[in-house]
Amino acid sequence: MRRHLALPFALLTLASPGCAALGVGVDATATDELEVGSDRPAGWLDPGPWLGGAHEAHAGQVLFSTRPIAAAAAAATGVVTEAALGDALYVRFFGRDSLYNAVGPECSESWLSLGVSVNGGERTQIWATTPRAAAPTELAAGELGSRYDVPTTTATELDPDKTARDPERGVALWNGRIVPQLRDGVNDVHVVVTAVCRRRDEAPVLAEGTLRLTVAPGARAKYAKRYGPKLPKATLRESKAVVAGLTKAVEKEWPGREVVGGVVTSEDWIVGRDQVTGAPLKRSVATFLVVRERSEPNPAICRAYRVWAKQAKTQGGWAREIAYAGMDGSEEVSCDIAR
Repeated sequence: MRRHLALPFALLTLASPGCAALGVGVDATATDELEVGSDRPAGWLDPGPWLGGAHEAHAGQVLFSTRPIAAAAAAATGVVTEAALGDALYVRFFGRDSLYNAVGPECSESWLSLGVSVNGGERTQIWATTPRAAAPTELAAGELGSRYDVPTTTATELDPDKTARDPERGVALWNGRIVPQLRDGVNDVHVVVTAVCRRRDEAPVLAEGTLRLTVAPGARAKYAKRYGPKLPKATLRESKAVVAGLTKAVEKEWPGREVVGGVVTSEDWIVGRDQVTGAPLKRSVATFLVVRERSEPNPAICRAYRVWAKQAKTQGGWAREIAYAGMDGSEEVSCDIAR
């Protein structure tokens, strides 16, 4: 029966020499067979058989492909190591062991994390699974989003109610956090899936892979506007006027930041009334504002903030001034979606 390496993951680096780039085979020792009765670390559990032929052939790798690859696929088809921004790509990883064996039985809370670094830069997290007291004992495998058949070229829209469980959420984060980091020309995009234990600083690598991604001049802005995550369409008639007024208020409230653009996301004004008389006192709406830090050297990197705007009630109607009324969340996006 096939067995995984019996070494504790916390004591070794799982990336085999030379396998940082896809297309280079993982070291054959990654899934050495163990003789019956051979030594295994205390608490090690057999994670079971490979999920399929593709898993066995690509254990420890993150694959980029032009065709979706199911976890139980007999073979991985359409695998590429080079692509151009705008190509429809699927991202699949095959872990070489279970999360349980990676962190060890003594870890009381653990999770998987998928992170991406561009051209050797700092790693950006795309998603992390929900922390679990009992780490899964089956072989680790997964994809960029919650479904393996959703390509990176899936148009998405900013939505504060979306979670990592939504099929296109991983793609939206990829396009919002990673694409803005790309530069014109050839880029090395390195994806790493790690096993994280809350009590430790080190995070063993379960799978990794690198894609050489070419960006033509002007392609990044076109890509952002086509695939997003884009700003939703405004339904409130005063959206432009509200954003213009809120921009002035926010740039005064947040020095060092520039509002690139935005949109009102509320369908209508929410009126605040006096609790006794019921008389209107103010009205408010929610917006998305795309904001750039003036200190950010990359002109393509912004954050979309969920910002509230308000107007006070006057004798003649509503005050002309749009006031800042608070913020409740943000996410990284391309500045180009608001230009």
